[in-house]
Amino acid sequence: MGYFHTNNPPGGEICFWGSSIMKGYFKNPEKTKEAMTQDGWLLSGDVGVILPNGAIKIVDRAKNIFKLSFGEYIAPEKLENVYIQSEWIEQIWIHGDATKDFVLAFISCSVPRIEKWCKENNKEFKQSDEILDDSLKNAVFMDMVRLASENQLNSLEKPGQLHLTLEVFSEANNLLTPTSKIKRHDAKKYFSQ
Repeated sequence: MGYFHTNNPPGGEICFWGSSIMKGYFKNPEKTKEAMTQDGWLLSGDVGVILPNGAIKIVDRAKNIFKLSFGEYIAPEKLENVYIQSEWIEQIWIHGDATKDFVLAFISCSVPRIEKWCKENNKEFKQSDEILDDSLKNAVFMDMVRLASENQLNSLEKPGQLHLTLEVFSEANNLLTPTSKIKRHDAKKYFSQ
């Protein structure tokens, strides 16, 4: 993704070394080999950038980053953190893979904002995905384009397709962890249709 220690500011996977770092996982040499280098560095799995004030900004988890068909790497959490600022979006999951040349956005819409849109457009609001038509999808998309522009995202970081729903991502539908993080693998199964 272009994060190198030689960049200004430096970036890449955040690693730790020191006397207080663990020696490995208890009775689990495979996990230890994944997490530790041979010379004792702990690989955090986080991609970060060192800011001018010396602070570290975490960009995403390395395992969440995916590659599109053009070979461009995408950090979904970075995009989710930008797009969640939209008044239309209650929750969002960004997905992509090497068979596509664009990212997909799966969005749980803000019910109050959708109700307002229905009133403005003389549509009856129902707690149903039937109201999520192309004109509404376009309104959501245009707000996402605005946010992408304001945050200087490149064209591949703008979603090529949207899936809107009024259903909330939750532990009950197995889309969120107990700490309210998206379960990416389970979301892929859930939204595969």
